[in-house]
Amino acid sequence: MESIIAEAQLKYRENANIIIINLDYEENFPLAMEYGVRVVPTFLVFDKENNLLDKIEGVMTLDEIDKKMQEAGVN
Repeated sequence: MESIIAEAQLKYRENANIIIINLDYEENFPLAMEYGVRVVPTFLVFDKENNLLDKIEGVMTLDEIDKKMQEAGVN
């Protein structure tokens, strides 16, 4: 799974930030609530201005991440 995340981060580094948040839900409850994290893993896709473009929940392949990125307008 980590290799898929690293691939996606490398592939889209010019156009978007892909942030994976690994957190203890109880300890970081406010952060989880802020982004509506209910599923592990959760992928948060931000533009260069740090606007949230998309939230992707659950395990995904790189092809599925590519499709979500395209839907979010990120090439």
